[in-house]
Amino acid sequence: MSKEFDTKNYQWSHGNAPRGVGSWAFIPVEVVGETAISEDEMVWIHQSTYGEAKKQAVKMYPEVTVWEVAS
Repeated sequence: MSKEFDTKNYQWSHGNAPRGVGSWAFIPVEVVGETAISEDEMVWIHQSTYGEAKKQAVKMYPEVTVWEVAS
């Protein structure tokens, strides 16, 4: 199942797409089945590229199908 990362709010806030190394926050938007994370929690990945942070979030919570990239 493919995973989606919604960056609209991030882009509106920062004026560009997410990229580079830093701390990244992801909010679960759509979940399939049971999950260990609720929709009002954030997943933080620190000192990582944006691409690697997305991979880590998917690995940690594979049941989340849509994430919002927090701004």
